[in-house]
Amino acid sequence: MANLFSRIKSKLSQDFGGRYLGVVLEQVIADCPKFSQVIFPKLGDEIVEKLQNGQATVSAERSFRVKMKNKRADLAICDGQKIVALAEIKYEDHKAPGNFGQIGDYLDWQKRNDGVFTYLTQYTPPLDDMERIEKAARSLDGLIAHRFFRDLYRHGKRDYQNSYTVRLLCEFLKEEHVVYSEDFGAGAKAGLKFLLVDSLSAPRTKFGKIGTVPNALRGTKLFADLFANALALSDWFQGHGRLETHFGNRFAPHIGFIPEFNSSKVKKRLGSDKEGGKEKKVYFDGHGAVTGGWLYILMHGKHKRSLAYINMGYCFELNVNAKPPLLKGYIGSFVDGGGVEYSEDWKSFKLSDSLKLSEPSAHKLVLGTMTGAITKSLKSPNLKLNARKSLKALCDDMRHMPEY
Repeated sequence: MANLFSRIKSKLSQDFGGRYLGVVLEQVIADCPKFSQVIFPKLGDEIVEKLQNGQATVSAERSFRVKMKNKRADLAICDGQKIVALAEIKYEDHKAPGNFGQIGDYLDWQKRNDGVFTYLTQYTPPLDDMERIEKAARSLDGLIAHRFFRDLYRHGKRDYQNSYTVRLLCEFLKEEHVVYSEDFGAGAKAGLKFLLVDSLSAPRTKFGKIGTVPNALRGTKLFADLFANALALSDWFQGHGRLETHFGNRFAPHIGFIPEFNSSKVKKRLGSDKEGGKEKKVYFDGHGAVTGGWLYILMHGKHKRSLAYINMGYCFELNVNAKPPLLKGYIGSFVDGGGVEYSEDWKSFKLSDSLKLSEPSAHKLVLGTMTGAITKSLKSPNLKLNARKSLKALCDDMRHMPEY
């Protein structure tokens, strides 16, 4: 059964996402006041103590005054009647970047009230917003901060598992696919095998008894979970340190099944391409001719300075004719477009029953393969000098990225 918070959210429209999470966090902080410092890193210990003894309060949808107007914050902490911390929460607003607003209101409020402000987002915000937040954070020694939902999850799992409501929050964030999953549960590999075999029309008999309802359910859920991981990896990559200056919009998804065929069997199945002197339209499902294939679950974005497309994510390979039949997993990257010859780099990882791969290991694979693919692309004969310099600068900036 879905987590309690997930079940309640499913009853609401998407427009309520940020407001709803504000209510959830209100309850989490009321139960575990110390967790407020995960959301507001510069919130003082004295405020946490006041939250614990009831002298300070936390509330969702709190009004605040700025420039002679009333504004609403998704989350606030008050010391008596004075607001000392505000948070703006952006949930699923990546579908309409214009909704990422009101940053100026919060910065003005902070300047006039010497409070703390956190911009809490599910995904990487637009570059303009990030630049304003980071500039203010540098000048104000962290009183202004940006946090991803995954930051709440990471701290909650690591430091606050004694709190029931924090555990509920972590379960909710995982079910909402906003965090990286390090494993997908027992039987995930069997679900992946079913997903590839049936989607590519490969022969089931080569892989044993995989055509079961549990495997089908595992496979369909796994597909969404893998996409969520690819999204989490791309947001981590794009929104980290200096790298955000290299990209404009968020990375977009690219998903595909690519079958591999035995060409002689394909010709035999299709027969002549003419019928009655006219081009023949045929239906070909691939059965009996598929020798394997690949599933790609990727995120890609355009590098602003070189106009090359940067791609990263998962690839799973199926080889029917290998003995025994082979299923392999990779994390990797490739670069193309903008005068770049297609350049790729993939690293395999062991497919355990739960497809376990730690987040630090995934980060290391992304950085390593991205560096490898871009380094290869620099040898493209038609790549212009400025584009080559900008791609090299991207590689240099990646070297300053912490792996986790």
